[in-house]
Amino acid sequence: LSEIDSTFISKSKDIRTYAYHQKESGYFNVTSLGVPIGTQQQDYYYYNQQRVVAGFTAQTIHGYRFHSNFLAGGGCGIEVVQDPMLHLFADARYEILKLQYTPYLVADAGYGLNLRADINTAWQSTAFSGGGFWGIGAGMRFNFNQAGAVVFDAQYKISHRSEEVSYPESDSYVNKYTMRRIVFKIGLAF
Repeated sequence: LSEIDSTFISKSKDIRTYAYHQKESGYFNVTSLGVPIGTQQQDYYYYNQQRVVAGFTAQTIHGYRFHSNFLAGGGCGIEVVQDPMLHLFADARYEILKLQYTPYLVADAGYGLNLRADINTAWQSTAFSGGGFWGIGAGMRFNFNQAGAVVFDAQYKISHRSEEVSYPESDSYVNKYTMRRIVFKIGLAF
C-alpha cells in the first residue's frame, strides 16, 4: 500500500491543478459590452472645440492563450459615440495571478471604420472617414468553477476620425476628431 501511495504522490507532483478549470493554452473568446465616457476634440478648419461625450460599445475577441498567463488575439466591435464605428483590432492580455479571481492588463490597437453614410446635397457634400485607435487598461477576471469567467475592465482609449466637407465651385475642408475616453466593460470569457 505504501508503494502505491508514493507512486501516486510522485506522479501527482507533475500535474498542475487549480481550484477551478481553466485551460493552460488554447483558443479563448471574450465578448463584452461597455460604456465609453470622455472628451472629443473637434478640429474644424475655422475653430476648435472640446466637449464631453458618452456612448455604447460591444466587442468580441478571439485568440490564443499562451503559457496560461498571456493571451493574444484579434477582435471586432461596434462603438457608437457620435458616429457608429466598426473597430477591427489586435488585443493582448496578461493575467497577473493564477487564481480563481485574477487581475489582468490589456492593450489593443486597430482601425475604426466610420459607418455613417456620406451626405450629398445641392450645396454641400460630406464624406466620413475612420482612423486609428489604441487603448491600455486593467481588469479583473472571475473564473467559474467549471469553465468560463466574468470579466470587468477599464481602458483609456484614444481614437481618430475625420470628415471632408466640400462645396460646389469652392474649397473642401477636412474636420478632424480625436476622442479620449475611459471605457468601462463587462463581459464573458471562455
